Amino acid sequence: MRRLKVAALTGGRDKPSSRYRVRQHIEPLAARGVDVHEMMPVLDKHWDLMPVDWQQRSPVLRKPVKAAQHVVKAAIRFPGFVESWRSDITWLQRELLPGIPSWERILRPPLVFDVDDAIWHAPPAGVLTCRLVAKWSAAVIVGNEFLAEWFDSIAERIAIIPTAVDTDKWRPDPTQRTERFTLGWIGTRPSLRYVADIEPALREVMARHGDIDLVVVCDRPPELPSLPPERVRFVPWSRESELVSVQAMDVGIMPLIDEPWVYGKCSFKMLQYMSCGLPVVVTPLGMNDTVLQHADVGYGPRTHDEWVDALLALHADRRAADEMGARGRAVVEDRYSREVVADQIATLFRELV
Repeated sequence: MRRLKVAALTGGRDKPSSRYRVRQHIEPLAARGVDVHEMMPVLDKHWDLMPVDWQQRSPVLRKPVKAAQHVVKAAIRFPGFVESWRSDITWLQRELLPGIPSWERILRPPLVFDVDDAIWHAPPAGVLTCRLVAKWSAAVIVGNEFLAEWFDSIAERIAIIPTAVDTDKWRPDPTQRTERFTLGWIGTRPSLRYVADIEPALREVMARHGDIDLVVVCDRPPELPSLPPERVRFVPWSRESELVSVQAMDVGIMPLIDEPWVYGKCSFKMLQYMSCGLPVVVTPLGMNDTVLQHADVGYGPRTHDEWVDALLALHADRRAADEMGARGRAVVEDRYSREVVADQIATLFRELV
């Protein structure tokens, strides 16, 4: 069986989608005869030459600056175009450049379009970009059923492949925990509003028990003014800190607000919690609900009272919480581990060539 060469065009070094949808699979795919060469842009593809306040002050310059910016970003992507034509497959993680369909059409086929969010809701990607790139692709890889349904009438072929967790790395480590009962959340700044949405429930739970703390791992501190500040710990996100921060939690939380964007989420932070043996308390929307159905791994509250009851139940019965965590770990190993997902990706690539 000959080795395949794949050019992977990703969005940037610290983009979660690039790290977990593509980069972490390079090593296991190589062991399966698929050599992936990641081509990431020198500048983040969402880099803006003209800040928003400047655009408002100088509307006349907006269009020419945007045009120049588009040319610069395309030039930065040029090595990726070259690598694409030296490869058997082009693996495009999300759209090539934000804004409008640009150069995807000239990438070497077969083109595989990898989508792990409802990016048609996020400007400037837009519906047009998603539809055209999907139409030009030999296959669209999506992270869940909701995304698959959206692309179903557009794409020639759809493969549902979840965002994987490296279970060799993301594993339980009880030595990281303290005597305090720690509720934990990890994510990026746009999702902090979901944590703020359950602030009243967190406040009530912390008021009932003095040993309950909250830790937030993010690139920006949370704004939770009604919570006791001495019991809210902010950990700046870094590649070095994220794992030990999750391992130190007792419960992993993933609140969501019922809006179109969340149904495209691939429950990745939920799977990270579970891989580390944590019980989870998550809003049961989209893929979160699907994962909850696999086994008794935690709770899926929707209302204020349900959030309070779920968190208090785990605090009251640590043994049951640990058992939920163990079941969650088993689910991830069986369905969402890096090894399982790498097999799925390798099989798809070989079928396309």
